[in-house]
Amino acid sequence: MNVNVDTLKYFIDPASMSLPVDTKNIFGKDRELFLEVGFGNGEFLVEMAENHPEYNFFGLELSLISLVKVQKQLYKKGLENVRVALVDARFGVRELFSRESFSGFYMNFPCPWPKKSHARKRLNDREFLTSIAAILKKDGFFQLYTDDDNFAMDFKRSAEATGCFKDIELVKNPQMGVNTRYEQKWKKENRDIFRVYGVKVMTPNIEKITGGEEMPHSWIGGVIDIDNLKKIINERFSENGTTYIYKNIYLDLFNERYLVETIAVDGDFEQKFYIEVKRKSKKDAWIVRLNGHGLPYRTKAVKRAVYGLAEILKKGE
Repeated sequence: MNVNVDTLKYFIDPASMSLPVDTKNIFGKDRELFLEVGFGNGEFLVEMAENHPEYNFFGLELSLISLVKVQKQLYKKGLENVRVALVDARFGVRELFSRESFSGFYMNFPCPWPKKSHARKRLNDREFLTSIAAILKKDGFFQLYTDDDNFAMDFKRSAEATGCFKDIELVKNPQMGVNTRYEQKWKKENRDIFRVYGVKVMTPNIEKITGGEEMPHSWIGGVIDIDNLKKIINERFSENGTTYIYKNIYLDLFNERYLVETIAVDGDFEQKFYIEVKRKSKKDAWIVRLNGHGLPYRTKAVKRAVYGLAEILKKGE
């Protein structure tokens, strides 16, 4: 994939930032802000940004290809009022933003995940709608377009169950569309399209698993006992809804350090990353910290994995 690096200026990496994201600093102007989850090829996001230069727009997507495509379009049109991030939607809506940040929330033709075994992946349960309510301003709105009637009805029921919205409506084949590739395809196939819309009236309390500026690390004086770590490779550590596992150890002979491949799980959010154990000869000590490449979100499980590793290595003192 040939990519002009100049086109990537719209991308932000929230994992490398203090959360919640400072949207005013990112855009440089404090204007009304709108969020699209799962922007796909970016037709809707780009059109909205082009038609409303007075607003700022934020997009979340899990597809790297989609992330590159939309930035090429934004760069070609010279738009400056959009930022995008590569992140799971459920995690991103709940964790990345301050309360009451957005004036509107859009989701266009998300995967309905019809199989019962995939139910947890559907973005239409009460928990997800509660997260949407938390980031919307009072009188802000959500808008869903889908071709799946069951998905639409469940989305509406979940919105009602939160108690955070009013004027909730489900409209079959609305006159106003969103002009995405999927919408055009479904219309050619004579499929029904459904729009669910609601207005925010109450802000719920959400318990987040990220936040703060702390970059977890720990110092160990003198020697470490790497044999202690070898003994617990692939052992599962669990505490208060979090789990972490040390999968492998890699030795960097040139830099006097170890890289520990780690998996951390907060609820249903899983991250894979490396913890670095590096010798600092001037201090006659070792530092245990997150490796700088592919930083994870600093969730409770990630922090516990770092500090837990330090305690294991300290046992050799």
